[in-house]
Amino acid sequence: VVIEHGLDLDTWVSDMIDASETNASVTIVTDGITPLAAAEHDHEDEANHDHGHNDPHVWFDVANAKIMVANIRDALIAADPDNRAAYEANADTYLAELDDLDSWIREQIATIPEDQRKIVTNHDAFGYYVHAYGLTLIGTIIPSLDSQSQPSARDTAALIEAIKESGVKAIFTEAALNPALANQIANNAGVSVVSDLYGDSLGPDGSGADTYIGMMRT
Repeated sequence: VVIEHGLDLDTWVSDMIDASETNASVTIVTDGITPLAAAEHDHEDEANHDHGHNDPHVWFDVANAKIMVANIRDALIAADPDNRAAYEANADTYLAELDDLDSWIREQIATIPEDQRKIVTNHDAFGYYVHAYGLTLIGTIIPSLDSQSQPSARDTAALIEAIKESGVKAIFTEAALNPALANQIANNAGVSVVSDLYGDSLGPDGSGADTYIGMMRT
C-alpha cells in the first residue's frame, strides 16, 4: 500500500511510484476532505507566491485527521482483508484519541478572551486551525503556502501595521524556520515571538511534538 497525501503537497510521489513499477495500491488520504482555498495576496513580486490553489495543511483540523485515519484503515483492509478486525480496532482506538484531542483544543481556546483570539504566524500553514477553532488570522510573515518564499518590503510594512492595529500580542513561528525576520517585525511592532511551533513537520524525540497528537497539543 502506498499512502499519498494529495492536494498537490506531494506530487513528486507520483513520479516515484511510476519509476518503481510497483503494483501496490495507491491511496490518497485526503479524499473526502473539503479543502480550503489558499489565501490570495497582493504582492509586488507575485512569482514567489501561491495563488488560487487549495491549502494542503488539512491536518490542523482534527476532524480532517479523522478522515485521513479512516482512509488509511480502509486501504489496509482492502490490501489485507484477513486482518480487518485488527485494522478496525486500531483505527477505533486512535479515532477516540483524536476526539479527545479535538475537545482538549477547544477547551484551551475557550480560556482565551474572544477579542484576543487573533494570531500572526510565519507562513500560511494554519488556515484549517484558524477555521476550525474560531481564531482570526491577522497575517503571516511569509504570505504564501511555501515557507521558502520571500515577502516584499510592502508585505512586511503592511503586516507591522496590521499587528499594531489589531492588538496582537505575539508572532508564532515554526521551529524549523529561521526566526530572524519574525524577530525584526516583532521589534518594530512591539510584540513577542513564540518560536517553537511545529507545522510542516513533527518535532524531534523528546520535544513533546514527536507525534501528531503531541504536535497539535504543542
